[in-house]
Amino acid sequence: MPMKTVLAWVIFSFILHSATSADCAAVSGDQRPMSPTAVSGLMPVSSPLSLTENRGQWPIDSDAGALLAVSSLHEGARLFFFVRGISLVHYAVHQPPTTSVPGSELHDSAVPPFATWRADLRFRGCLEPTVDFTDAIDEYRHYYLPAAPEGVDRVPAWRSIRYRGLYPGIDLHCTVQDGGLKYEFRLQPGADPGAIAMEWIGAGNPVLTRKQGLLFRHPAGELRDEAPFSWQQAAHGAIHPTESFWTVEDGILGFAVPAWDRDRSLVIDPFLQWSTFLGGS
Repeated sequence: MPMKTVLAWVIFSFILHSATSADCAAVSGDQRPMSPTAVSGLMPVSSPLSLTENRGQWPIDSDAGALLAVSSLHEGARLFFFVRGISLVHYAVHQPPTTSVPGSELHDSAVPPFATWRADLRFRGCLEPTVDFTDAIDEYRHYYLPAAPEGVDRVPAWRSIRYRGLYPGIDLHCTVQDGGLKYEFRLQPGADPGAIAMEWIGAGNPVLTRKQGLLFRHPAGELRDEAPFSWQQAAHGAIHPTESFWTVEDGILGFAVPAWDRDRSLVIDPFLQWSTFLGGS
């Protein structure tokens, strides 16, 4: 197996382990100042702002079930989508000066050390959703890795992942966009928004901002979840904004929607953003 493929698998396996290990809040690895150079060139994932579907090339399970997809590098982070949750992993590479061995291509540090931090978003009390992908990208990847030595060919890339029936009558749609993660809870008529329950593990305690969003401060940076924008669509197609806001009780996040027409569908639309001290923005 070519050396570059082996190194790519070593690095990617480390980050996947970071995304599934029990130690959520710690910053690990080299603590010296990090180079802004990311390791995206070594990572077997897709083009910017896309999701690579897991078709067996990454045999990873977690407390939130099997790994479904991995996002491309975005703002110094990757998103790992599981059946019952999402993990956010920040990482950066420190590349110290290397000393070449005379007459050889070898260096004193073949795999540069890197620091990681992760947090896990878990869907509490959810059902077993049916998951599919939408908005295909005209791109395929081919994997020949230790976990799949016979190869996994023509792995597609997508813009969005959809969790159908995550809660009774409620679907979740997620899209990695420039600036963060856009995720929408789409409620069928009569569904209960109070059924939605989420918990961040490893992100610290949420603080309500002046704009009614949520702020998490952690050792490696910040997470911000905007105030939810909720709306319903009338029969003639007009969009009617509906009041909604975050609820926080014993670390569990949810939504309150004081008044909405239960005979029509409802969309609750927050927006997650992140920043890190590890080399992302």
